[in-house]
Amino acid sequence: MGNYVEKNDISNWPSGTSDAEKDALIKKYELFLEKITGTHFYEKAFDIKINGQGKNRIFLGLEADIITITEVEVCGIDIPDSWISYDADSVYLDPCASGAGAVEWGEMYYLLGFSRESAIFPRGYNNCHFAGTYGQPSLKPLAKQAVITLIEAHNEGGLDTKALFASEKIGDYSYKYGGTYHGKIYTGIREVDQVIDQLIRDKPVILTP
Repeated sequence: MGNYVEKNDISNWPSGTSDAEKDALIKKYELFLEKITGTHFYEKAFDIKINGQGKNRIFLGLEADIITITEVEVCGIDIPDSWISYDADSVYLDPCASGAGAVEWGEMYYLLGFSRESAIFPRGYNNCHFAGTYGQPSLKPLAKQAVITLIEAHNEGGLDTKALFASEKIGDYSYKYGGTYHGKIYTGIREVDQVIDQLIRDKPVILTP
């Protein structure tokens, strides 16, 4: 079983295909789709360290959206959950937020500085530690259908049996579809390539300066 596809989702397994072979093929094409799209379509754990930049918002630079933040540590200090908010790309700390409670002075003092806009993530090398989950689970149904189609094409004797090429140039792999599809060619299977166009992450990954 994969992250998107189960063995019984595939309608044309060749007779005699073992469960191990099915699992390996599912994993292969799920990874293939993730490599093309540059992201993944399920909730996956991350645990990273990045450089602080002296501000109270920091972009994690992940290839998929942040789903949850379970831990923030700055310069070896655990940050209270009540200070933390986040969106799809970044984490924001505000010790003065409503419900944040009293600030624990002592080790915390140097994280604050004189302004909320400074020193929350002090400049440093790998001094900010984040853990949580990320992914694009809302797109999982599309990803699942693409993987199913790829595996069933493979089981029919190869992906080329379903590719709808009007022309072919072997030297630089320049292909052109017949019909009305004018999108980019990723696999040679029209219905899969149309889905991949929708799955490819179109927003840039913002890195912390």
